[in-house]
Amino acid sequence: MTTFIEIIDNLNFHLDKLLNELKSSPLIELKDVENINGIYVFYENDEALYVGRTNNNRMRERIKEHYKRYSNKNSATFAFLIARQNKMNSTLSTIETNEEDFFIRAKERVSKMKIKFIKVDDPIIQTILEPYIAFKLKTTETYNSFKTH
Repeated sequence: MTTFIEIIDNLNFHLDKLLNELKSSPLIELKDVENINGIYVFYENDEALYVGRTNNNRMRERIKEHYKRYSNKNSATFAFLIARQNKMNSTLSTIETNEEDFFIRAKERVSKMKIKFIKVDDPIIQTILEPYIAFKLKTTETYNSFKTH
């Protein structure tokens, strides 16, 4: 594992190299995602919307958690954020549509998105890289606020 000092000394080089690797990777469907450690990005209409990360060699499973029927707001974070935004922007009354309806539709939407990912095993680099990529891809303006929900 890389030491913290080594990471800091070479930070710009590492971050830019990994960002370029991610950008040059193809958009893929969930079935083609490997169970690895790393960073993933959800895309819709070729626009990056959400950046996440995972460990324990379970990227495919982590991505599925964002839209599976049984997932709750803590595991389907991205869908929850979409649902919350859609509910705030809705002109429907709360009687006509409840929060769970928005959440279900958001999970359906996420399930149709494409993904890019890169393998990153080091948890320290992952922790630094996730917000870096989110800022560079401008997902912090929509769904990657890094606030707790």
